Amino acid sequence: MLLSDIIKKLSTLNVNGDLKYKAYKESMEKKCIDKRYGKLNGNKNIKKIITGITSVAIAFAIVSSNTTFAIPSDLSKNSKAAIMMDYKTGRYIYFKNESDKYAIASMSKLMTLLVAFDQIKSGKVKFEDQVKITKEDTQIIGSNMKLEPNISISLGQLMQGMMVISANDAALAISRHCGGSVDSFVNMMNEKAKKIGMIDTVFYNPNGLPAKKDGKDVENTSTPKDMMTLCKYLLDNYKDWTLSMTKSRTFSGSTIEKENPNTNPLFSDYKEVDGLKTGFTDSAGYCLAFTSPIGRDSKDTSDNRIIGITMGNPTTEDRHQNSYNMLTYVYKNYSTRKLHKARSRIRTVKLNGINKLNLSLGSRKNVLAFAENSEKLKESYEYYKVKGIKSGKKVGVVKIINQDGKVVSRYDLIVTGDPSEFNTLNKVRYMFSTLVNSFMYMNKNHGFDTVTSTFF
Repeated sequence: MLLSDIIKKLSTLNVNGDLKYKAYKESMEKKCIDKRYGKLNGNKNIKKIITGITSVAIAFAIVSSNTTFAIPSDLSKNSKAAIMMDYKTGRYIYFKNESDKYAIASMSKLMTLLVAFDQIKSGKVKFEDQVKITKEDTQIIGSNMKLEPNISISLGQLMQGMMVISANDAALAISRHCGGSVDSFVNMMNEKAKKIGMIDTVFYNPNGLPAKKDGKDVENTSTPKDMMTLCKYLLDNYKDWTLSMTKSRTFSGSTIEKENPNTNPLFSDYKEVDGLKTGFTDSAGYCLAFTSPIGRDSKDTSDNRIIGITMGNPTTEDRHQNSYNMLTYVYKNYSTRKLHKARSRIRTVKLNGINKLNLSLGSRKNVLAFAENSEKLKESYEYYKVKGIKSGKKVGVVKIINQDGKVVSRYDLIVTGDPSEFNTLNKVRYMFSTLVNSFMYMNKNHGFDTVTSTFF
């Protein structure tokens, strides 16, 4: 018998076959996706699932839905720009001129902090290092630690002084110690910015003060979206180190006997606020990058936080009021909903369209949705054609969608069961159906409730 005849014969043995699969698909399109979150009718315009062997990477980091839900437009009324994002799901809650470039003043020190953390992690420097202060470090205007030439201060204390009281002299000393020279360190800052996706950002110095470049007046510039990328990266990679530097309400050290208050104005309003950084120059106006945990009541079932940025405020009072309005609105109106635990079964699908081959799918992480308290949510699923099936394999994506059809959060779907656990008959069914799919690419347009596997 020819191979083509064998394949044709096998396709008729595909247990429930294409006819039953089509009937199954049609019936599934009429079913609700999840009783817990209401009905979602089948979408007859579901995109064709990519048939390549390698599945498409779905980014979890930041959901690019760029949507708001019933949020007042004047939360950051007098600022030039603002943005606010849920940390765990990456949902943007509020934004204003989020892609426009502005001077960022001392918010620049967040990148100085990040580069210093990288150097510490690599073992090139240590928090305990004693940094000898140079005359150049002390000849700087603005906020400072009152450093004097030839004294030695630990790198850790310099970093905390830089973040809590925005010490410009400390930023210079840190950059020289961690980069070999200030210019070398600034190059590292710009390289790091590019590496993490800050495409509209440029640094000229480690402290954010106005500077000269080729005879021209320049300042470090960025956008609210780029600054959000920086804040999230710090919390993703150095959360404990970052917050240990930014959460202190006061700062004092060997050169400052009197305790100086943290420059973050939100510390006077909410004890939960634990960062991040203020900034001011004449051209930048008053700026603030802030963060706070948001698990404030029984509705919030997950350790989560909000990140916000307000830029170009004309006065300190405007900065304070705008950031307070942004954070307070989230506290009062939003919560984090835990929809599924990590690696728990989210749903069961048919492997290769066969009723007998039930495949349990879940997520590596808790499936969360950061949503307005009255916001209605539902779930939608997409599946890939993949090479082979095993536990932990990424085979699709679950999207959490609000009543306006906007994606609130999304997570990769992985196999939480395993074909090795099938009984003998189902193993044979799996092998035959997979072989058929490998040669004939059956179910190319599958996608409602089927994961298709191939050998090749």
